[in-house]
Amino acid sequence: MRPCPPKPVARIWGGSALGFGPGIGEVWLCEHPLLVKLLDPRDWLSVQVHPPHAYALRVEGRPGKYEAWYVLSPGEIVHGFSRPVTREEVEARARAGTLDEVLNRVRVERGQVVYLPAGLVHALGPGVRVYEVQTPSDLTYRLYDYGRPRELHLEKALEVALLEPTPILQAPPEPVEGGERLLPTPFFDLFRYPLRGRLFLRPEARLVLTLLEGKARLGEAALTPPATFLLEAGEEDFARGEARYLLWQRLEAWPHLVPLFYRLGLYREGIRAAWPTTLAYPRAYRAWVEAYALKEGLDPNLLFALLHVESRFDPHAVSPTGALGLAQFLRGTWADVARMLGEAPADPLDPESAIRYAARYLRWLLERCEALGLGGVEQLACAITAYNGGIGYTARGLAREGSFFAFFRFQERDEPREYLGKVLSAYAAYRAIP
Repeated sequence: MRPCPPKPVARIWGGSALGFGPGIGEVWLCEHPLLVKLLDPRDWLSVQVHPPHAYALRVEGRPGKYEAWYVLSPGEIVHGFSRPVTREEVEARARAGTLDEVLNRVRVERGQVVYLPAGLVHALGPGVRVYEVQTPSDLTYRLYDYGRPRELHLEKALEVALLEPTPILQAPPEPVEGGERLLPTPFFDLFRYPLRGRLFLRPEARLVLTLLEGKARLGEAALTPPATFLLEAGEEDFARGEARYLLWQRLEAWPHLVPLFYRLGLYREGIRAAWPTTLAYPRAYRAWVEAYALKEGLDPNLLFALLHVESRFDPHAVSPTGALGLAQFLRGTWADVARMLGEAPADPLDPESAIRYAARYLRWLLERCEALGLGGVEQLACAITAYNGGIGYTARGLAREGSFFAFFRFQERDEPREYLGKVLSAYAAYRAIP
């Protein structure tokens, strides 16, 4: 668990109720994996809409935006239109300054949850303080700004806006251990945990936790709002401890325990226990590996081998040099692959994203090695070496030595040579094991 320091942001519409002085309209509490804020508007915010992922990736080259408000003080908001409208009417009213006449103004109360999916036209009213949770994107198209001289984005806004009235989702809270789930969405869930004595959480996924009112203690530290923390998935760490203890107690039982570890996602522990038998080569994340290997024209066994060597299929692996996730990308290389894919960088600790990026990067390296005049086994060995040592290092070595095998034998660094041997060995194992 790590603390997230608050970042006050001044806005022209900002109030003074967030505890950071006048004019502070937003306090950013967390920026990743979700963007979490407190908002305090003194005036109406602009009437705006956010694009869905598909449109945003196609038009803007980055993901769209989905968000939710947990209301901290009552007042009015805009939630869609009050009646069906056409694009032509909305554009004309936005230009004439009469859009407010067809907007659906709704009163919201403290403790209410408002889900704002992409495409929903919305605005926050004066004095309505909210705790805002959103996917980490800044894509906003402004439709109407109450006469303020700021840029409007009518064309794009009208391409994504929902033009029919949209009721506020009213879903009953779902009880969970220690609290309740207020809102499930495809992109995030919103929970509320009342503090009644001790609160113990072991989240199955990363959890951003904010103290919104009252006081609390964490160890010896006294907490006051809006103290915010990022909790990593605790279930896996707990399960690993249990797995190691069980192995220590029952070493002779490992052939029966390893499949159990794999079903629990404890691949590193299972591989260690099963080494060097064929059980030490699981096909973890099989559906994603096979799908993205097929998309990039790769042998899935090669991708399995690379992930096996890089992280032992541990999605939270972090190397001493800062390489992250299943495929052990440095952040600079991760950003390069995101540009190849035409998108904003995804989360390197997300297993599916790591597999997708690894497949794309490996295909790119194979193409670069082919452009260097290599084919067959040499092309494969070149790409694997470059995955570890970098394509620049590999290309310079080839140019210096004149052939791949000369470079492989006489290169100045041992790690890429040893890495190539490990990946090829694992690749042979995966190809031999049904």
